[in-house]
Amino acid sequence: MLNKSQEIEAVSQVAMPAQFSAPVGLMTLEKFAEAVGLPPGVVLGHLNRGILPTVTLGRRRLINVVALQRELGRKEFAL
Repeated sequence: MLNKSQEIEAVSQVAMPAQFSAPVGLMTLEKFAEAVGLPPGVVLGHLNRGILPTVTLGRRRLINVVALQRELGRKEFAL
């Protein structure tokens, strides 16, 4: 029998393929900057230019990581 954390892990793996899963769907500017290794000012510039998808909850503007992953999945990159 699986414990609760094993059940959650099993369901999350079935629900989303590993290459497209995100630890969270929304992130603050500071957490996103830390996660991608950019200074917060650079991320803020991208937000102000509309480069990163955002969601506003109350007074907070959060980066929509799921929408960003979908958008990146649709683009082709050349090296």
